[in-house]
Amino acid sequence: MTTFYAVVAGDPLDSGGYVLDGGNGGTIAGDDGTRRRIAFVGQWAWCSTCESVGTIEAAPGAPANGPMRDFAHAGRIQALSNDWVRCRCERAPRIVSRYGRKWKIEAPGCDTGYTDASRGCVIRL
Repeated sequence: MTTFYAVVAGDPLDSGGYVLDGGNGGTIAGDDGTRRRIAFVGQWAWCSTCESVGTIEAAPGAPANGPMRDFAHAGRIQALSNDWVRCRCERAPRIVSRYGRKWKIEAPGCDTGYTDASRGCVIRL
């Protein structure tokens, strides 16, 4: 079983940098009590390694159905821990979920490796 955590504004990248605030959408309170906006695929993040703004992309093998869809805002897909940021770096940085860890899904059978490009695994909450 694989556990995925929500990504929110301010979450760090493994290369340095952070997820930028995307505006619309709900919020999640972190352990410090601060409410931060939920991040979505297509939103931006700042990479301090290459000093550029990149776009959040879904990591292969992560789920994209069930609770990850925001139907109030055109069906956007919620960003999850280990999604990556397409910036100018040779290796796309991964997002580390730090502040949105109160929201998680456990997905049996989801492959978080790079070989499975499907995001259609079954979600069980």
